[in-house]
Amino acid sequence: MKKKHILYLVSIIGAILVLAIGWQQLDSHHSAANNPKTARFTKRAKDKDEETKTFNVKEFNEVDFHTSEPEIQISQGKKYQVTIVGTEPQKIKANVKNGKLTVSDNGERAYKHDDGMYQVIILVPNTSNIKKVAGFSYMGSVKLDNLNIDNIKMKSAYGAINLNSIKTENAVLKSKEGDLNLSNSILKNGSLNFTDSNINITKSQFKANGKTEGGNFKIKQSKILGNSKLVSTYGDFKVNSLSKISYDLKTDPTAKITFFGDHKLSPFYHIETGAPTLKIRSKYGNIKIF
Repeated sequence: MKKKHILYLVSIIGAILVLAIGWQQLDSHHSAANNPKTARFTKRAKDKDEETKTFNVKEFNEVDFHTSEPEIQISQGKKYQVTIVGTEPQKIKANVKNGKLTVSDNGERAYKHDDGMYQVIILVPNTSNIKKVAGFSYMGSVKLDNLNIDNIKMKSAYGAINLNSIKTENAVLKSKEGDLNLSNSILKNGSLNFTDSNINITKSQFKANGKTEGGNFKIKQSKILGNSKLVSTYGDFKVNSLSKISYDLKTDPTAKITFFGDHKLSPFYHIETGAPTLKIRSKYGNIKIF
């Protein structure tokens, strides 16, 4: 009886384990299908036949885009040109009217079937040809490279916003989960409003008010052009090799403020006469200046 009893218990335990594993796999599959970041990665991994459609367009000085999945890239080339890469390039429309290039698709309806990611590459012959870039991208990243643009106003849901070698007078940038990467750029006046995103600034000059709820700030080898304020609820701050400036730092008493190797109490102030002030506010994160 004891042997039968033991076998009976082992059978029950085995059945429970099988059911638990099956349920976990089903739940994981369901989560991946409903998570935009996971879905995006899955689409990238699939082997799809891509087509490339390149066409010249009339001269333009503004770009406006409203897309769901395409990655947008704007940079200097030999002529005014648009290249669309994807399995069905015709899903994406690009045309010039009254000096404005408009790029659009049919939103998520255009991608009911998993057919990979798309790219839209926009070229202009001179770095100063574009005066304004505005638009919204749901999944795809947006990259501006080696351009002088007076005004930038961009928003994304899950795609990263990348600005490399950009000079701009004014930039309004927003994202729900896409990171901001600003490198080798000059941002004279910036409004950065992010949710669960990291904000990375490298080898750049900037004056900005920036906010992220769950992301981190990383700033290195950069220069503050004027008084700036950076805020994060849960994220940490790492500021490295900035030009000589004043600091106004505040975080939760349980978090740490490290100023060039020394631990400081919150709030902490460091004044440099005549220099702009970088104000940092974190509710729970650590602040490290080095």
